[in-house]
Amino acid sequence: MKLTDLDLSKIIPDVSVAISTHIFGDLDAAAPAHAWIERAALQGEVMGRIVAVLMNEEICPESITQDVERCAGHMKEQITAAFRAGIRPGGAIITSLMAEQLARKGSSD
Repeated sequence: MKLTDLDLSKIIPDVSVAISTHIFGDLDAAAPAHAWIERAALQGEVMGRIVAVLMNEEICPESITQDVERCAGHMKEQITAAFRAGIRPGGAIITSLMAEQLARKGSSD
């Protein structure tokens, strides 16, 4: 499977929900309206950046595309290495190990 095989119209809403948890997670009904509006703007900025990266070959100049490809390659190597570390002989994934490694990696970034 390749990135071009993915249906972005189905992925983007899921990504948005996942990010919303982090952006709005500490707000409650008592939060002032301006806090919600500021967070909504942040949500829009984050999603705009994600969509731009996913669509970079269609909308960005070559220099930006090259930067994105370098970053994507680095992340691909790091995540693949983390998954390989959690694969047992025979191909079974040690899921608890994977979750711990990814959580540690996320908190150290």
